[in-house]
Amino acid sequence: MGRKKGRATTDFESLPGTVGTAVLGELIGTTQRYVQMLEHEGIISRLPSGDFDTKITLQKLFKYYRESKAKKSDLQAVKAEILKRKLAQIDGTLIPREQQESWQRVVVAMLANTLEEAPARYAKNFPELSLVDAQERLIKIFGDEGIKGKLYTTFKKIAENPNIEDAEEANDIEVDGI
Repeated sequence: MGRKKGRATTDFESLPGTVGTAVLGELIGTTQRYVQMLEHEGIISRLPSGDFDTKITLQKLFKYYRESKAKKSDLQAVKAEILKRKLAQIDGTLIPREQQESWQRVVVAMLANTLEEAPARYAKNFPELSLVDAQERLIKIFGDEGIKGKLYTTFKKIAENPNIEDAEEANDIEVDGI
């Protein structure tokens, strides 16, 4: 049976039905020792006669090589991601996990202090209210019941759920005591 141009064929008739270690090694372009290693690892197996079924063995080898190539690609992708993160840390664009919590505390404390000062600073901008009434209203907006409380709640949710990627996702999570 001849092979037609442009069409793949699965014509195994031209190959021997079974082969020994030496012929299999020659067929796949490797040594007998490598064939024995493949057998020892369970990638290929012999027939009870001691030979290898050519078709089944070649199919197992192709499957093994495809899977090992895919694993190498996955491993290369993981290595690339690790390298990317290390470079980002060196550049200063990625904060190491060990430092994230302390950085978050600094940011939260700075924002909380700013929010605590806001009512006294902005109360005079409401001339229609007494200074005390304006401060009380602003405390509700900026204080523990308002923006400051929301800020602490959001940071607590992020700390307890490190996989959160955005503010909307943080708002959707229930946290005990909040």
